[in-house]
Amino acid sequence: MLARLSWRQVRSSRLLIMLLSAAAISWLVFAILIYLHFNTGAIALLQIAVNHLIPINAGFFHTFLGIQAMLAFFLVLLIIPPVFSRDLAHQALPYYLSRPLSKLEYVCGKLIVATTLLSAVTWLPGLLLFGLQAGLAGSGWGARHGRIALALFLGSLLWIAIIALPAAAISAWTRRRLSATAALIGWFLVPGIFAGIVNRGLTTPWGDLISPSSLIKIAWRGLFQLPQPAVRPMFYRGRMVMQAIHPVPAGSAYFVIVAICALSAAILWRRLEPLRGVRG
Repeated sequence: MLARLSWRQVRSSRLLIMLLSAAAISWLVFAILIYLHFNTGAIALLQIAVNHLIPINAGFFHTFLGIQAMLAFFLVLLIIPPVFSRDLAHQALPYYLSRPLSKLEYVCGKLIVATTLLSAVTWLPGLLLFGLQAGLAGSGWGARHGRIALALFLGSLLWIAIIALPAAAISAWTRRRLSATAALIGWFLVPGIFAGIVNRGLTTPWGDLISPSSLIKIAWRGLFQLPQPAVRPMFYRGRMVMQAIHPVPAGSAYFVIVAICALSAAILWRRLEPLRGVRG
């Protein structure tokens, strides 16, 4: 019931259709890039040298996930704030909890639409792309590069968790859609500014651990086994120079992401507690 109600709240949105269409177009572009590697006729027609084609490797799928993740973030802004804020602003939660429905079931019911749509633009199309490449390449390519598929799936789950749970907690805390949307945008932008100040002021990369966007970048590079940046730009005596750094371990990013998700879940649980209804 809750999932159907949540879907009715967002299904008529033109912005939702635009975001899903953009995700589909993005997938199609990457699928074409894969197909070109195995279609000599198309390569000859376009007069493209094979060595000029974008290589299909971990970096290729990492880039795809980054684009889809951006669209997923906008989906969260569209879906989650109204789903929670409307119930809490209109004191509707006691009505739900007076029925045979627990708080956990309420939260899961409210989030299932969001997580389904987020999955539909992240790991699901990512695995379809991986399957397309594996099918066209043959010769055991999929088995040899199975870690990429795992990275697509786990990386998507990390991203879904770090945007959906804080969004739900913030929405429950503010109880206003616009306030929740603004706070969620700030939650991703402001820590990044402070992280940059810390990194420059202390000449360390560890400030990235307070920035959600930097956290997920570090985590993804670890999952895809891509090298972490060893240098970063900085101003020195009025000019831009490259400073050598010791990269933040991916394990540290995983730990902080889990901590953020646990804290968000605790805040959401606590915020729903004062409004809990009495079962009849």
